[in-house]
Amino acid sequence: MIAALACGPKNASDGDAGQEGPDAEALQPNASASERTLSERVRFEGTAFDVSLLRKPAKEAPIVIDEIGTPFYDNDVYVSIKGAGSDSLFFSRHFTKADFQAYVPETAYKVAVLQGMNLSDPATSPEGFMLTAQVGEPGLEGEGATFSVCITRSGNVVIKPIENTISLPSDEEELSE
Repeated sequence: MIAALACGPKNASDGDAGQEGPDAEALQPNASASERTLSERVRFEGTAFDVSLLRKPAKEAPIVIDEIGTPFYDNDVYVSIKGAGSDSLFFSRHFTKADFQAYVPETAYKVAVLQGMNLSDPATSPEGFMLTAQVGEPGLEGEGATFSVCITRSGNVVIKPIENTISLPSDEEELSE
């Protein structure tokens, strides 16, 4: 569904300003935390556009600790849409996990990362450019809340949860209570 991976875990050693609590000084990025770029040329209303998505570790954001205590960076995703083969910028935005906070239960949000974003298939609709995004536990790629992200012809962003996606752990816990 979404081909982007969560940025990797951190190793215990030097400090990181994003983490709060007693272990804040013991966290450092792991070398496996990496950038990923996806680029594709798509047609919208008869015009070709180059869509680029860059996923990077969010080193300024608080560190997310998974259920076994492994620290992870969250991710930032930078989306740009330009006229094909030109520098004519139609849309540019930096997405973070906070863009999806209204749709994720608070307990799950605290332990989740923005796993990534991807072009939908098809990549356009009559409304605009179609992307997907996923927010879930770090290290569990392909699981978590999935969202449809539409970038309209006027450059606005419309985010909608996709029904029947795998539940975040807090959803499962609430169902069993």
